[in-house]
Amino acid sequence: MLDPQGAFFIRDHQLVSASEETKIPAESLLIYEVVRIVDAACLFCQEHFNRLKFSSKLAGIHLGISEEEFRSDLQQLIEANNCKEGNVKILLQYHKGTQVVYFYFIPHSYPSLDEYKHGVNADFLKAERLEPQVKIVQENLRNRANQFIQENGLYDAILVNSRNQVLEGSRTNVFLVRGKEFYTSPAKHVLSGITREKVMACLHELGYSCFEKEIDCESIADFDAVFFTGTSPKILPVAKIGKHSFNVDHKPLRELMLAYDELVAAYLREVLSR
Repeated sequence: MLDPQGAFFIRDHQLVSASEETKIPAESLLIYEVVRIVDAACLFCQEHFNRLKFSSKLAGIHLGISEEEFRSDLQQLIEANNCKEGNVKILLQYHKGTQVVYFYFIPHSYPSLDEYKHGVNADFLKAERLEPQVKIVQENLRNRANQFIQENGLYDAILVNSRNQVLEGSRTNVFLVRGKEFYTSPAKHVLSGITREKVMACLHELGYSCFEKEIDCESIADFDAVFFTGTSPKILPVAKIGKHSFNVDHKPLRELMLAYDELVAAYLREVLSR
């Protein structure tokens, strides 16, 4: 069942009252994307559409909407709910050869200024996604991670595979920093987000090396800094993973945070000036 925020959601390009109960068959394949709305504009809209299209292709499904329709549905949703800030979930429901596409606002929580300054806590959870490159709803993993996060007072859980390799956060991507070198798990092992890709581009522009490499969770003490990336947190320093502490004021990390914020600001200036 959908749980849309606001007064309306979109179903197959049609505006629907949020009070209308929408049941999704349990055996449906659910592919999703989450976008961030800032000043009534979708951040990195084309990239998110392409990511949804890529997920659908990997799942063997032809995405039944165009980029123009994707943008139009987002705009209709924003205007109908008079909501200029927040997160929107795009959900592709595939069931018995038929697909339905939903757009709806979801609850969001952005890090506080204090969390950006002092960092957040995390810990390792032995779990991994099925078909990690495809953004498919996996309720069992989500519920297990949420329970682990709540019980341990964490911002996010860092998933570790059966070989003790660091993968990603349950709702974020993870980077580790040693000196001026940045490391992250190979894209084939994780749900590679748009923010992750933009961060890697920023690192290239700043002249820092970024390596996609398997990292043993036992070696995290060898790193100076760790941070999460994602639609909601952007770039968020990690202060502790379990008992291991990290430098949240690491200079290259702070340079990267500024560079990413400027990238976002430049994108919004360009979009809002049209």
